[in-house]
Amino acid sequence: LERLVELAIAQHDDSDVATWLGKLDQIPPGMRRPSSPYVRGKYAYSKGKFDEALAYFQDVAKGSDFELQALFYTGTVAVAKKDLPHATDVFADLVTRKPKTATDRRVIELAALALGRVHYERDEYGRSIDAYLMVDRKSDLFPDALYEVSWVYVKNKQYDKALRALELLSQSEPQSGRTPTIRILEGNLRIRKAQMI
Repeated sequence: LERLVELAIAQHDDSDVATWLGKLDQIPPGMRRPSSPYVRGKYAYSKGKFDEALAYFQDVAKGSDFELQALFYTGTVAVAKKDLPHATDVFADLVTRKPKTATDRRVIELAALALGRVHYERDEYGRSIDAYLMVDRKSDLFPDALYEVSWVYVKNKQYDKALRALELLSQSEPQSGRTPTIRILEGNLRIRKAQMI
């Protein structure tokens, strides 16, 4: 039933979700899986019911396999509600957690990206860069972190550092679909540097 709800979220088709949620509600509370409130929270979030989603995410058992995922969604709810200070606190807490599983590690890396973005939105550029650099160099998310770091440097008018980040990105991901955009940005940065000189 939970998987059917997740498929409905992915396919944006909630025609039978009420039936599946009703059947989930019929399961006695003591026999429900720890993932049940997490899945219900994801569904509420997908429908824009942020307060309802938050209540479900807070019901996810501490220490369960879904604790960090629910915490990540708690941060995304705060972002959706434009509560960036709370989102910052949630993501900052998440990146300090010790992963128990590969899924936990992935969630923590996604939280580092999210924390970088939130700090960027709050014009906290140094903290933004620090958060992005928490992503492991071996992670498939590292190119995303580097790309976004380069934009933080651009916003902060640190064009040399932005160029270095883009050069590192080109070396780490030579066949990227972003290559044309990176080349245009590099050219633009070189022009800005020349104008500053």
